[in-house]
Amino acid sequence: MTSYCLPLITYGCEALDLSRYQIQQLNVRWNNVYRRIFQYNSWESVKKLQFWCGRLDFKHIYFKRKLTFVRKMRELFNPVVQTCFTAFQLFAEFYNLKKLFN
Repeated sequence: MTSYCLPLITYGCEALDLSRYQIQQLNVRWNNVYRRIFQYNSWESVKKLQFWCGRLDFKHIYFKRKLTFVRKMRELFNPVVQTCFTAFQLFAEFYNLKKLFN
C-alpha cells in the first residue's frame, strides 16, 4: 500500500491547499489501510501501530511534503521560482504553515 497507493494519493498534494476536513478524510482513509491489513476494528486507533511500523499518518505526510516543497522552492536560485515563492509568502496558507510548524 505504501509503495503503490500512497504515491497516488499524495501526487501533487504540495500544490494543493486542502481544507482541514479534506486532510482529515484522507487521514481516515489512510488509517483504514492499516485497520484492514492488521484486522483492527474501526473504533480502534492505529497511531501506535503506525509508530511501531515507522510510518506517519496522512496529516504528517501531507505537511512534511508541503514543507519540503516550500523549503526547496526557497533554496532554488531560479528567478521564476523565487518570484513564485515571494508571492506564496503573501498567502494565508504560508502564514498557517509557519504558525503550525514555527
